[in-house]
Amino acid sequence: MILTFDNNDYNLPDFFIVGAPKCGTSAVASYLREHPDIFMPYRKELHHFATDLYKSDSRQFDKSFFYSFFEEAKNEQIVGDASVFHLYSKTAAINIKQFNPEAKILMFLRNPTDMLYSYHSQLTYNGDENLPDFEEAIKAEEDRKKGIRIPSDVKFPSMLYYSDVVRFTEQIKRYYDVFPKEQIKIIIFDDFKSNTNSVYAEILRFLNVDNSFNPDFKVINPNKVSRSPILRRIYGKKPAFIEQIGRLVLPSKKLRRKLLQKVKSANTKHVARPKLQADTKAELILKFKPEVQKLEDLIERDLSSWYEIKN
Repeated sequence: MILTFDNNDYNLPDFFIVGAPKCGTSAVASYLREHPDIFMPYRKELHHFATDLYKSDSRQFDKSFFYSFFEEAKNEQIVGDASVFHLYSKTAAINIKQFNPEAKILMFLRNPTDMLYSYHSQLTYNGDENLPDFEEAIKAEEDRKKGIRIPSDVKFPSMLYYSDVVRFTEQIKRYYDVFPKEQIKIIIFDDFKSNTNSVYAEILRFLNVDNSFNPDFKVINPNKVSRSPILRRIYGKKPAFIEQIGRLVLPSKKLRRKLLQKVKSANTKHVARPKLQADTKAELILKFKPEVQKLEDLIERDLSSWYEIKN
């Protein structure tokens, strides 16, 4: 499904953080939210333009619902959206182009092996993945492409096609096909992690706002698990009757949001992720080496450290 827009539509957002998952997008969105010249909605992952991934009747495709997240933006601010599956989506690039041809696009990329290990942990925490063992989840990909072993709570099945999620070259090309390259900025996670201040300033220059501003560069979105998966499932799915009760008890949307955040925080435990097994890591590095080499050619960047197997 390709979205259409008329002249009465708001020209928002001005820029998009389109992904990829677990590559620093949550941190960047948080740091940009602190900038006085930038408005980022409290909610990430709206995925309004990923019309091929979610069901066509999903609420996120309702324009009024989407625009409601930007109501508090000030006229003098530029506005951003951060939705990590907009890179993976095959329709998001053209939908965003139709929406705002002048939009600036931010992409974050990471070593596919490291990214997938972190990504699997996040999916497990979110309730989208029911195989807590990373190796087993990777091996289940082919079954899942046949419609087998799909978790009932997954937002969309193709998020579990792990090797497809890291096909960065074809994903980037979709944006190159519809946007001028000067409207696209690619950030390598390694650079962002090792020199956060400098990369953040680069992003501000790209967005044409004051690049002297420094936010609190605190750690955002560390590895975590749910204390109670049952409770996480309840507030994650938010059935209609729970939302109705919530509106009766707390009419204020802002208060409901704060309460939900407190519940989530109380139900979350931050833990260190176990080290990925050496044989699994070596196997995945070899598997993704051809993809990384294609990516090197596309973005003209040496990424050989991503496919070097170190003892």
